[in-house]
Amino acid sequence: MRVLLILLLSALLAACSDARAPQAAAPGPDRLVRLADADIRGLDPQVYSDLASLRIAADQFEGLTRFDGAAQAVPGLASSWQVSPDGLVWRFTLRPGLRFSDGTPITAAVFARGWQRLNDKATGSPHTALFAAIRSVEAEGDATVVVTLAAPFPQLPALLAHTAMAALPLHRAGQGAADWTAERPLVTSGPYRTRDWRLNDRLVLERNPNWHGGRAPIGSVIWKPVDDPLAGMRLFLAGEADI
Repeated sequence: MRVLLILLLSALLAACSDARAPQAAAPGPDRLVRLADADIRGLDPQVYSDLASLRIAADQFEGLTRFDGAAQAVPGLASSWQVSPDGLVWRFTLRPGLRFSDGTPITAAVFARGWQRLNDKATGSPHTALFAAIRSVEAEGDATVVVTLAAPFPQLPALLAHTAMAALPLHRAGQGAADWTAERPLVTSGPYRTRDWRLNDRLVLERNPNWHGGRAPIGSVIWKPVDDPLAGMRLFLAGEADI
């Protein structure tokens, strides 16, 4: 009788634990559940360089160029560009009517400020050395970004697709350089924005209503960190994750 009572109490405690445990978000026709091998370290693409953070940043922040499905650099927030005969000066023309997800206009000055912040020692960016070929990034009016190089660099469009060079909402920074990353929904320039982030549980992205590309093809993307490959496989086989 005592053994039976212990078993019943154990079962009751297990049931209570399961009820309190966070439930996996199931995939659906307008929801994509992705598994990552680690949780992200942060939402600022100029500050963090881990793979998980960069993947999520690519969903949220767009630069003058971006990568297409074939990993080729194509126009992003810029509609086109021109290169000087000596290969040192590149002029990028912004698409008309660009806005951050909060409705604030995206102008050429946004990229100039982002470049200054990237190279500011106070930012402590681990990406600075990647852009050694760039001498300056300046605004020429509201619609033209001028990138001047130290030497000819034909791969510049691919380099500018890196999220550290994306349009960042620094107008939301307030008194601290990273204050804007705490806002929900997060202010972004790409197709998605963070709606919710629960550490070591999930990060939920929703469509950016002001993205220049219109409606992103999937309504929400849920990233779930799973550091155990077998646990990840069980979630996938059980239909609780898409990728």
